[in-house]
Amino acid sequence: MATYTLKSNKTFLQCLEMGSIGVYELDGLYMYPVKQKNLSYLGINIGLGNKYEALKIGNKEIREPELQTLTEDLYNSQLIINREGLCFVMATGVTTTVLGLEYFRLFDLFDWSKYDVKTSLNTRWARRDFVDGRLLDIGSNRGNSCSSG
Repeated sequence: MATYTLKSNKTFLQCLEMGSIGVYELDGLYMYPVKQKNLSYLGINIGLGNKYEALKIGNKEIREPELQTLTEDLYNSQLIINREGLCFVMATGVTTTVLGLEYFRLFDLFDWSKYDVKTSLNTRWARRDFVDGRLLDIGSNRGNSCSSG
């Protein structure tokens, strides 16, 4: 069983089906909004039955059953996230028909601490956990460890 390591802040995770998490790369800086053409699928899936059955962020490996919980969180929220917790949500409905598929930046962070992941945050967009609205203790936002409060 191989482990996929998130090494870049330009690498994002998305779950379009419950069976696995797909790995994508953003082709530039965090634009607003991100167009589908700016995200490249790397041909990597993480989950049971795939080449990669675990995910590593920093020093933490996420394996089953936590990996299934992460898969469900990403599938149900329709978010794409990176190792810092930066989130984009897919636009739906009329917007996608007129403008094409776009992802809009959320000004909240994905709470990696629920998976015991310590993240290094290099962004100013520290707000609240997207699931339950809890404030996240981010510190000064200059590369400090991220933990929930």
